[in-house]
Amino acid sequence: MRSTLLTVCLLAGLVAACPLLASDTLELSNGTKLVGTLTKEENGKIYFHVDLVGDVVVESATVVKRVIAEPASVAAAPPATEGQAPMAVTSAPPPPAATSTVPPSPTEAAAAAPAKAFWKRIISVNGSYTSAAYNQGPIKGAPAGFPTGAQAGLQGRQSTLNMSGTLIGATPYQSFSLTGSYGYANYQPAGTVLNNHAIDGTYTYVLSPKDYLLTRGDYKVDKPAGVDYSYEQVFGFGHKLIDTDRTHLDLIPGVSFLKEERGTIWDHKWIFSGGFLEHLDYAFNDKVSLEQRFKYRVGFEHTQIWAIDSYLGIKAAITEHISFTTGATYTYDNTLGPVPPALVTAFLAQGLPLSLIRQLEPANKGELLISSGLEYNW
Repeated sequence: MRSTLLTVCLLAGLVAACPLLASDTLELSNGTKLVGTLTKEENGKIYFHVDLVGDVVVESATVVKRVIAEPASVAAAPPATEGQAPMAVTSAPPPPAATSTVPPSPTEAAAAAPAKAFWKRIISVNGSYTSAAYNQGPIKGAPAGFPTGAQAGLQGRQSTLNMSGTLIGATPYQSFSLTGSYGYANYQPAGTVLNNHAIDGTYTYVLSPKDYLLTRGDYKVDKPAGVDYSYEQVFGFGHKLIDTDRTHLDLIPGVSFLKEERGTIWDHKWIFSGGFLEHLDYAFNDKVSLEQRFKYRVGFEHTQIWAIDSYLGIKAAITEHISFTTGATYTYDNTLGPVPPALVTAFLAQGLPLSLIRQLEPANKGELLISSGLEYNW
């Protein structure tokens, strides 16, 4: 966590050295207005980075009006007026930016911007299968009563599946996204070790070119981990620390309300916490980008309750709609607090020392997940 905070501070210090680009605007024949950065135009298609939705591709024939704003040091083609054919920018286009979570401000978009939303859909799937490394049944030639391979704990088949889908809708001044995910893992002879599903919705409203309000609700269930349900509602104030054609860095301080059922003393109690979100997107080139996320929260009344959730990944475009993704997610969840008193009493009755029981506290839970797969967006 210290390294992430240091990174935020260092990058924030570079803001003055990072020139901000004015926004480009495209108006489509169906009434949609896109505000962001034109990255390139070729073969009758326009590749455009929408500040909120991310990278999109539109047919040049569907563009009825465009306004292209370039830095003062770069020559730009004059914008086309309504009814004229689109004109390509003659200067070298800037590289595309990684996906940003922040929409443009109402002042950047025309006051008469249409309310029609632009939609983007993303589906990601990854999984694995490993055949049994050992014989799970009776061991040939073993004496009667000898344990089977499964009873001895030898590794059997292993299979995993992870799926997620995202729907994003955006206008020049507000956005809404809905994401659902499912994860499953079965390791023989242990059985099902992962079986979870989650859904979250996020709404963003822009206050100024650099500031916005954000609220997000998350609901998840993970039976093997003992999570009957977990719901968290977040309210935050976002600020763009860096917003260039290649780099987007946002810091979002805020508060959250958390309620869970996990068989602990905190069940059904609302936990009021404070913390922050941090988002970094960096485009190496027009094909490969880096995505980094960090979340931290700590309870106001119960300061011993805290949690972090972080992600670092790479996305590489294979085709116009398909990308390869790989990344690592690390979570450290201290929300559960101490071992329930009933279990402490039972363990003490069995003669277990208190120092050993403390090792069973959920505060000692840390998980690292490394995954890769294909993402399809349209």
